[in-house]
Amino acid sequence: MEITDQVNTRNFWAEKILEKIQVKTNDYSEREKENTRISFLVNAVEKISQKENIEPLNWDEFQEKTENIVCILPEKPPDGKMKYGNYLKTITNYKSYVQQKFNYVSKGFYTRIWLVIGIALGLPIGAISGHISLGIPFGIGIGLVVGTYLDKKAIKENRVL
Repeated sequence: MEITDQVNTRNFWAEKILEKIQVKTNDYSEREKENTRISFLVNAVEKISQKENIEPLNWDEFQEKTENIVCILPEKPPDGKMKYGNYLKTITNYKSYVQQKFNYVSKGFYTRIWLVIGIALGLPIGAISGHISLGIPFGIGIGLVVGTYLDKKAIKENRVL
């Protein structure tokens, strides 16, 4: 199959799966869409279906995982209280899968990670210098600088979902 045929097939699949997501989440509030990570799911489908150099096995696996996520999207009950069940765990695993296989990240991913690393580095620096209260803000500053830099780099490389 030629690359253009593969992309056309992927585009067709992406349109159908995005339509299913739209139908299932039509009654969701903005908060519920945020809780279910719908924007991440939609962006993953849109961007990954446009990639040209995906191995067929990776594409098949991505399709299967995405379809499974869409199948278990919680239905909004008449009383309005969403019950997420194991969906949240599954979408978290999906996000990790997309990050590892396709090198995409969610918005603010590196800042969140480097903030924690910065605090972990700032504590011992503060303890050694005898001013723990100064070490933590120092570590936070380092974490924010490095994390923000890496997030901006990911945005430039179009790797943010």
